[in-house]
Parts: sequence; structure tokens; C-alpha cells
Amino acid sequence: MPLHHIVYDAQGGCIVIECVEGELNIHENPLGVITNNPTFDWHLQNLSNYVDLTPVNIKSSKLGDFKIVGTGNGTGLLGLPGDNTSPSRFVRAAFYSHGEVKPKHSEEAVTLAWHILNALDIPEGLVVNEELGMVVSRDIAYWSVVRDLTNKVYYYRTYSDLNIRKVELDRIDFSSGNIRFLKMSHEQNYVDVTDAVK
Repeated sequence: MPLHHIVYDAQGGCIVIECVEGELNIHENPLGVITNNPTFDWHLQNLSNYVDLTPVNIKSSKLGDFKIVGTGNGTGLLGLPGDNTSPSRFVRAAFYSHGEVKPKHSEEAVTLAWHILNALDIPEGLVVNEELGMVVSRDIAYWSVVRDLTNKVYYYRTYSDLNIRKVELDRIDFSSGNIRFLKMSHEQNYVDVTDAVK
């Protein structure tokens, strides 16, 4: 199975590094998204199957003399794949991350990134691997991260705790050269706002 790594820089550059059959491949990444198998170049080619998708709602079209009227909002992206395969998640990530809204500042960009990741999340039990009729593994999104490269802030949440946490990298002294650790597993906690109900 190829390994896939994505690298961004603070100027907006992005590459994908893959090791495929012992060979290192580096690709420019004009979309800034990645998922698992197949290889990155395959995912880019696969986008050709979705050339007609647009965020703009389609009000109507004609089939011969018959007028077809749209059923409501979301018709522009009708046909966007919704399953949990890597190719489908790649297509969704590509379209969602290049929508009509362009964030004005980093806070808006981080919020938009979390909404995109919500649409790609894999809840436990929806992707199950079996051998000889027995479950051997389940694929889940153990953690999700958003990186603000301009402000050097690393945001994350885990499967068992959906609260978003952040690490401000500029506030950490890395001069010692020692490896730093962070416990990422926390129990889910909910903010009780009952007393705020008027």
C-alpha cells in the first residue's frame, strides 16, 4: 500500500509525497487535498468524471420538449459521491475546499476547514474489514487536524472528543531540541448552557 504525505508552506504551496512500489514520487498539489489509495495522480485524473459539477443550483433543463425543474437547493453538486471510499472523499474534499466562499481571514479559514472535515468524517462501524466472516478492523477518523500555517497554530480534535483544541507553535520553545509530547486523548465534555435559557 502506498504511503501518502501532504506538505504545505505558509505561502500556499502544496506537494504530495508518495512512496509507491519502493519509488518516491513528489507531485505538485494544486488542490491542497489528499486521501488514501489510489495514488494522487489517479485521484486528479478521476476528477474528470465530475467535470459538470458546480456549486450553482440548476433551476431547470429540457429533455426534448419536457421541462425538468430542479427539486431545490444543492442541484449543482448533484452526483457528488457520498460514500466513504478514498476516491469519493477526495472528490468531496476537492469540491468543498474550492467553493464560492473565500475566507477573509485565518479564523474564517479555520472554521471553513472544520466544516469540510465534518463532511469527510468516518464514524466507527461504517467501514468494516472482515476476514473469514470476522471483523478484523474498522476504519475511523481517529483525529482530524487543521493547520494555520500563517499564524503557526495547529488545531485538532479526536474521535472520542469533538472539542477543538489548539497548539500555538510560536509559544513553544523548541531550542532544546528535545522531542515534545502532547496527550491527545480526552473524554468528550459538553458545555452545559441550560442556565442561559431565558
